[in-house]
This record gives sequence, structure tokens and C-alpha cells, in this order.
Amino acid sequence: MELSGKRILVTGVTGTLGLRIAKRLLSEALEVRGLIRQAERFNEFESLGITPVFGDLTNQTSLEKAMDQIDWVVHCAAYLGDDENLARQSNVEGVIHLATVALNTGARVLHISTTSVYGEPADGHLTESSPLAVEHPAPYIQTKIRSEQILNDYAARGLDVRILRPGAICAEQDSHWGDRQVRRMQEADFRMRLIEASGKPYQVPDRALERPTYATDKIKTLGYKPVRSFDETMDALLALFSLPATRE
Repeated sequence: MELSGKRILVTGVTGTLGLRIAKRLLSEALEVRGLIRQAERFNEFESLGITPVFGDLTNQTSLEKAMDQIDWVVHCAAYLGDDENLARQSNVEGVIHLATVALNTGARVLHISTTSVYGEPADGHLTESSPLAVEHPAPYIQTKIRSEQILNDYAARGLDVRILRPGAICAEQDSHWGDRQVRRMQEADFRMRLIEASGKPYQVPDRALERPTYATDKIKTLGYKPVRSFDETMDALLALFSLPATRE
């Protein structure tokens, strides 16, 4: 797809992935808009060349204004916490609002989902057609699965949508996973010590499918080697738009 002359809206532009995608698209698209809920943050995005537009996924009217004349929506926004109501409002109702406006306006949608929709299988090779963890108790996983189902329903009605399932995305700042990963590892180590001290048998789920993606090399200093770099992941994403790679 040729992006010259195209207008793109990025949701979740205040987050780790959304901001980086928006900045990468600036050189090719006619306009890159960022959906923002806090008007006081407009200046910081304007200084980057991103057009800030006020909007909220829970308010369909605001999305209609934000998506006026938009050709593509890159939907990165999502609620990652454990509050069921907030998860439903953002990840389910928000997707319905966005998909409705996109279908009505003819905008195409690139939806960022997650490998978490598979749950935590003990083993096995996973593909796009592998079963989803529809009975998983976590609100995030439940609502991300539901958001995919909603978008597939809209696709049957004519919405042009593509769904990607990246693993955990880590960065040196503004990262839900990166900012918390060291603390999570410390807590996991303490829990494992307690379990091992009990002398009882245990099974650790195989989380190989999660395949973390790193925004920088910083976390490598902790001794962790990424499956792929953030640049490599971005190259794969940009290929969907027929854009050149980030490096030779």
C-alpha cells in the first residue's frame, strides 16, 4: 500500500508502541494523527509533527471527529489492568465504537492484539488458527479475545481489518512490561524459592510463545536476549504498508 497522500490515525499514541509507530509513519504519510484524551499534552505531539486529536474510545462521537478523512487506523490502545469494567469499556466497547466509525467512513484498521489470547498452554506449536483461551479468567485476555471476535464480525460486514498478535513489548520507559519486568522477576524468584522449599512437585507453564520484543538494547544488560529487536518487529509491521525497512 502506498502511504503517500494517506491520513493515518494512531490510537494509544501516548504509549510505548503507538508513539513509535506514529513517528515511523511521519516520513511517508500525508498526515499522522494521534488520539489523545489529555488536551494538555497536545504540544508535545505537535512538536514531533504528529497531529493531536482529542478523542476517547468510549465516546463514539469523538471518534467520528478524530477519524474524519482518515484512510488507516492503527489501533494500539488497550487497557492492560485487572479491572473488569475498565477492560470492557476500552477493549470491547471501544473497539465496537472504532469499528463502527471505520466501517461507516471506509477507513482500514490495523488492530494490535496479543499472544496472550492463547492463554498459557503447557506446550505445543501455535499458529493463527490455534484455539484461543476463551475461558481464561484474566479481564485483559478475555476482552482482547472479544475484541478480535468483534472485528471479525465487522470484517464480515465489509470492514477492511488486519489483526496482529505481538508478544510482550518492552521499552526503557513508558512501557507496561518494561517498567515492571525487573520487579516481576524479583517476585517470581521469591515465589519459586518458597515453592521449592515446600518440597512439593510443581509445573511451570511454557511461556515461549510470548516472545518479548524490546524497544532498545537496555534490557540486554540484565542478561536477557530478545528473540527479535524492536526494529525488526517494526520492519515487519511497516512491510504491511509497503514501506522501506528501518535500516539496510
